[in-house]
Amino acid sequence: MVALGIYKMNNQFYLLQEALLYESVRLPFIKNPSHLYKYLSTITYGYIDLNGNVITPSKTKDLWDDDNYFIKHYRSQSPEQTVKNKIGICVDKTELTRTILSENLKIDNNVYYLELNKFHDGHHFISYVLDDKHYWIESSWDDMHNGIHEFNSEEALIKHVSKEFKKQSYGKGSGFVNLISSPTPPGLNINQLIKLGRQGKRVMNI
Repeated sequence: MVALGIYKMNNQFYLLQEALLYESVRLPFIKNPSHLYKYLSTITYGYIDLNGNVITPSKTKDLWDDDNYFIKHYRSQSPEQTVKNKIGICVDKTELTRTILSENLKIDNNVYYLELNKFHDGHHFISYVLDDKHYWIESSWDDMHNGIHEFNSEEALIKHVSKEFKKQSYGKGSGFVNLISSPTPPGLNINQLIKLGRQGKRVMNI
């Protein structure tokens, strides 16, 4: 399930290569959202750079904190890549979550892009609806925020995530949350991801 030809951002050749490399990868069998969260928790938070090196906050902190290195070396992954590589940042794990919720579990869900301070900080997150309750499933944050969190409405969910994210950024600056309706293609660098996120449908200013 590789999004070939969705966006013409000079990554068609990359997508073709990835389609051939990952076409045999199968997504895991997931029974329910709790099972999905447990699986997501086994995927390392980080990315593989263009040289094939694993970059994580704990093992390669200098490179992880280097924004220029991240801009140069990070590329978004397909769900199959994330499964095979067992590593991903928020956008990668969110796309894997979206795919499993939509295609395997048949559960309605929404993907959001949150941005603060003109992308001094940004985050992709996902919610789903089950039995008239709204859930934020998070596996790319910290121990306080990772997990499945229940809300009575989508608005309350978005406000909570935004509030917590602003706390992490010491409450400085303003931003927005956009709904991302289409799957994010693999092979995008961070600037392309920001552009895509800003093109989403505005659901809240924060």
